[in-house]
Amino acid sequence: MSEQKAKDSHLNRLDSPSSLKQSDNVVKYNHSIKEILDALEIQKRKFGRHHPTVTKSLHSLALEYKAQKQYEKTLQCLREALCILDERLETLVKEVKEEMDIQTNDSEPDENAKYAITIIKEHASKITRAYMTHLLEEKSVMYACLGNISKDRKMYKEAMDNYLQSLGMLVEADFSGQSPRVSMLVRIMKRTEQERKAFCNKDHDS
Repeated sequence: MSEQKAKDSHLNRLDSPSSLKQSDNVVKYNHSIKEILDALEIQKRKFGRHHPTVTKSLHSLALEYKAQKQYEKTLQCLREALCILDERLETLVKEVKEEMDIQTNDSEPDENAKYAITIIKEHASKITRAYMTHLLEEKSVMYACLGNISKDRKMYKEAMDNYLQSLGMLVEADFSGQSPRVSMLVRIMKRTEQERKAFCNKDHDS
């Protein structure tokens, strides 16, 4: 593995072969999944669906399912996490509007993500803006994971769409073009396009 690929490996850290036997892996992953599911149930019951630990546990659970190539369960976890993050962002916007007494017309796109982000950037406190940035970063990670799953399944168009969504979240969070996170995603997208072309050429030759 090159030094550059090593830097990006955390986005695909469960894709690499393990030194353990496959049967041992299954036991380990099943044990991890049960532990995460138990923790997730406690978190939802004790703290509520919108507690930050819930999306983190859903992400961890998605990675475990992905390691076993249980892609549908992986997708369910990531989509639920994205839904929760969207709900948290909507709640944040409502709180900012109420606090600042911002009046909006029915015609204004309150549910539009970019509009919501603009409201926070223009009217919220520094702490609230930092919280919004954290939510956008989390969404970026979820979309990147969705992209990895699509790439694993040779669904390159879907992979690129999700990577673009991930990149868009970082842009909305005001990450610069020179940011390591942005640069990393750009490199992953380039490698995905290379894989797509190689796959298409191989399919054409056969």
